[in-house]
Amino acid sequence: MVGVTLPRPPATFVTGKALQQYLERHAEPEAHIADRMAGTFGHALVVPAYDEGDDLMRALHSVPSGKEGEVLVVLVVNATPEAPAWVHERNLEVLPRLRQKFGREDASFLDGAAPAHLFRFPAGRILHVDRASPEHLLPKGQGVGLARKIGFDIALRLYRSSKLASGWLHSTDADVLLPRDYFDRASDLRRSHAAALVYPFTHRGEEDIALARAIQLYEISLRYYVLGLASAGSPYAHHTIGSTLAIGATAYAKVRGVPKRTAAEDFYLLGKVAKVGTVATLDGRPISLSGRVSRRVPFGTGPAVERIARRGEFTLYHPLIFAHLGVWLSVLADLPLEFTPSGISRQIDDRCRLRGLDPAHLLEMAALAPTQTALASARRHAKTRDKLVEHVTTWFDAFRTLKFVHTLEARAFSPLPWLDALRAAPFAKNAVSGLSAKKALDGIALARINENLAAIERHRQART
Repeated sequence: MVGVTLPRPPATFVTGKALQQYLERHAEPEAHIADRMAGTFGHALVVPAYDEGDDLMRALHSVPSGKEGEVLVVLVVNATPEAPAWVHERNLEVLPRLRQKFGREDASFLDGAAPAHLFRFPAGRILHVDRASPEHLLPKGQGVGLARKIGFDIALRLYRSSKLASGWLHSTDADVLLPRDYFDRASDLRRSHAAALVYPFTHRGEEDIALARAIQLYEISLRYYVLGLASAGSPYAHHTIGSTLAIGATAYAKVRGVPKRTAAEDFYLLGKVAKVGTVATLDGRPISLSGRVSRRVPFGTGPAVERIARRGEFTLYHPLIFAHLGVWLSVLADLPLEFTPSGISRQIDDRCRLRGLDPAHLLEMAALAPTQTALASARRHAKTRDKLVEHVTTWFDAFRTLKFVHTLEARAFSPLPWLDALRAAPFAKNAVSGLSAKKALDGIALARINENLAAIERHRQART
């Protein structure tokens, strides 16, 4: 099934004046640390750190140099008051470990919104921002999102004051291993009109067999969902992993920064950025992610891996959900300026029957009150058909796409065992061709399935 891609709204980039307005009105107080930093940098990399130890040191060691000058790693060590005692203890060990590993501090800023310490390391410098000591803890409910925003805001202020050469503000996590050409790929796209970049990734295996299997299954689920969206023609068919992103400085200011959430801040950030420009997926060597079990956030990689390992069984969305999504997106893309609810119903009926689908499910979705309200608002405010499509695209965003998927799952299409789903999905079945159910459970086979899915992703990206 090939979907019809719903057009994106026109890319909108902000001016230097708007960058300044963001910094004045919406940036965190820590952004002013940038004013006291001497020298210039080529690249900025934001790393939130919570309950980190050896993984963080390995991640810092993997940071490569870049084409445009020294790298600045903005390391925001953070916790909230309700964090367990051992988290606070581990957080407070980070600064001494940096001193031990990199020697005397290059500079310290102790009178700002939060203490900050600057260290030299092989690729450039590390700025340790303290939001972990008792008097500087993050507010309750604003964990990793606020930590990431603090780092981005510091980098943005450096860029605005011409102390940062690259306009790509990179984001990763404290458990990654970065490839050697990590910054170079962004530099090669300096004149690109993309608003954000998504790097390829892979999860490292674990010694525990159950955890290793769970990590591979979780990665399969990520790739399956993105390929399903791509097959439906969704403009949001990209991964939303905070450790694999780079956001353009102007686009970042346009969407008013990272959402201050305890989890899924990456999903909501990219959802906003995708409304002001293209999200480009890069090729090349992947970022190596840890599949460690973690309770740092209420959902995401760590909790998902733990859940999969505990349950043993694993399912994926029914492929027919993406077939119905493709029909829905094609109807939205072809809306006439003077559309009517009955006209939408006829389009759904015709297109579903043409593809061998039961239209009843989509007719129910179209009749939901929130959908009716949103479409009526778009019709009322749009003066041209292009504006109508822009309104509809802005409304039916990444969040509403996910909500659509969950609604169809609950109402009509129960999840399938993961291997059955891959075999049934036109967009993924080539990844498991020739594999028996018994062989597919092998760790090596699971890794190969992920490699095959990644290859399908690359092939789709090359076509678009």
